[in-house]
Amino acid sequence: MILPVERALASVTARQILARRGALALAVFGLLPVAIAAVIRRTGDAALTTAIELNTMIILPVILPIVALVIGTGVFGAEIDDGTALYVLSKPVARWRIVLTRVLVAAAVTAILTAPAALLVFPVAGALGRASVGMAFAAAVAAGALLYSAVFVALSLLTRRALVAGLVYVVVWEGIIASQAPGARYLSVIQFVLTLADSLAELPETVFDASITPTAAAVMSAVFGLGAVLYAIRRLRAFEVGEAG
Repeated sequence: MILPVERALASVTARQILARRGALALAVFGLLPVAIAAVIRRTGDAALTTAIELNTMIILPVILPIVALVIGTGVFGAEIDDGTALYVLSKPVARWRIVLTRVLVAAAVTAILTAPAALLVFPVAGALGRASVGMAFAAAVAAGALLYSAVFVALSLLTRRALVAGLVYVVVWEGIIASQAPGARYLSVIQFVLTLADSLAELPETVFDASITPTAAAVMSAVFGLGAVLYAIRRLRAFEVGEAG
């Protein structure tokens, strides 16, 4: 059951996200892989390979983190910039409730904008009868939305340049360093998500094989997610407008 405070916080946060000028662009961006799948439609095993590649090369490592970054860094960032954060923080509401609600709303919106494409690319690409694999990737995207949202919400409370810092993490760390250095993969959210997708889909190694073990991915996901939420709560408790730099 959602408490009145959480319901009010969730409603305000959702309106803030959906009212932004870029909301429609994010929705179109999230469905871009489906359009690509329609253009390069295949049959048989080639269709399955195409759908998996769209997930593992575009949706998971590109679409998901960028959408999560824009949404996650915006749930507090706009209020910090325009000074309305003082109004929110003046209310007698526990900081952990504010942080947790906003992380969950950011994750839900991110998942709504990105998870459908992970599922739809399979039938659109021609991989009919592969709904279970599509559901596995969609579930992994939803889990990734939650993890990324926690990280990016915390980042928005660390610095006013959260969008830039997040892009550096996604592009430089995850896109370049973690993809080349085996040890760095244990500090990469996308590697955790890819491993979850691999575990849920149960695909042969010849089709798709994650770079880290499921156990390592689960442990590091918990560390990243819980650590980010706890940091965000601590940061919000001591927060003063103008402090973040």
